[in-house]
Amino acid sequence: MKKHHQQELNKAKDQAVATVVNILTLATLTQCGHEMPEDIEEGVQVFSNSLNKLQCIDQESINWRKEREVFIKSLQKLVKGQSSTIQGTDISFSDLQEKAVEAIASSSYPDVIKRPQAAKVEELVVEEADAADV
Repeated sequence: MKKHHQQELNKAKDQAVATVVNILTLATLTQCGHEMPEDIEEGVQVFSNSLNKLQCIDQESINWRKEREVFIKSLQKLVKGQSSTIQGTDISFSDLQEKAVEAIASSSYPDVIKRPQAAKVEELVVEEADAADV
């Protein structure tokens, strides 16, 4: 009985980790300029914004303890698949959890992604190299 319980616990932990990584992956894809399916776009954006706040991106300062707590609570609701609606959206945590799995599995995204700034810098370098050849 104890072994079975441990296996179930490990399975639940694995699913929780996968759920967190799915939303972080979708947030990263969004930040790199890839479009999300319309039905999850707002939900992914909420998590992306929360992660940006926690990482002090586009802000001079943050209360990291507060932002960490907000992020943890949102992730807990997502992992538990709560039926409540994500604030400011029309999608529930449960639906976002399920549809995030579908979006990741859809193979709509390239294997290699670049941040938009990185792509622009590369374009400038190529253009400068081309101009030098002329």
